[in-house]
Amino acid sequence: MGLEVGRGTVWSGAVMEVRRAEFGTAEYAVCLELRRVVLREPLGLGWSEGDLEGEEGEWQMGIWDGEELQGCVSVRWLEAGSVKLRQMAVRADRQGLGIGRALLEGVMEILRGEGVERLELHSRENAVNFYRKMGFERVGERFEEVGLPHWRMKGRI
Repeated sequence: MGLEVGRGTVWSGAVMEVRRAEFGTAEYAVCLELRRVVLREPLGLGWSEGDLEGEEGEWQMGIWDGEELQGCVSVRWLEAGSVKLRQMAVRADRQGLGIGRALLEGVMEILRGEGVERLELHSRENAVNFYRKMGFERVGERFEEVGLPHWRMKGRI
């Protein structure tokens, strides 16, 4: 497995591309559905209007194998040079294959080009090691979000 950021993500012999899904488009709807299926449905949760508030100002980034979405993450803009990554999801049948890493590396490369230097996120406890391997550090104490233990994490590009 390798990564060629800028020319598409190369994964398992297939070229994948990390790109933005514009709010309100069909690609955005596919990302929203993946987030629902992977992150919300297992907890018995759907979407409320409040859950999606502010998304029109966020970037929805996906990793695509042709026209098929493999994973996605929301990027919320904070102060200059800083963003919060939210609701990262990879298709259940593709987890553990390096797609999350490729997605995050591609998103970080794109954000670097936008002048972003600092990243933060809330990690489910079972994903902390993944983010640590990607260079993030835990900050503060464990807390609950959507009924699950989470950790606040920060990283730099």
